[in-house]
Amino acid sequence: MKSIVEISEMNPEDMEKEMKEILYSIKDHSENDIIDTLKGFLIEMRKVNDENYLKLCITNMSIISKFNDDDLKNFIMLRLKANSEVPDFIQKRDLDIIKKALEKAPEDVRNRISKFM
Repeated sequence: MKSIVEISEMNPEDMEKEMKEILYSIKDHSENDIIDTLKGFLIEMRKVNDENYLKLCITNMSIISKFNDDDLKNFIMLRLKANSEVPDFIQKRDLDIIKKALEKAPEDVRNRISKFM
């Protein structure tokens, strides 16, 4: 598996392919495993510039917006839980990027994600 940093630098099509594979493969894991994976991603994302971080967030939102309601609601809850368990400076940057990503995401994706946040 490629690192989240490598994935963030990919062209949009490859990024979506890689992240879809990752997100669909972890969504059925235990909550603790998902949180640990997401925390690892957040910590690694310190190495990524804001532009790539934003592109990755929008891509991920697009992917998870296709989850069924229960899976989407659970994933968002776990994603926010992972955010709450990383250092403050990572939390702040992550929440700022999520906010920007929601603003820039396609309307259908934004509406679907916002429904469960």
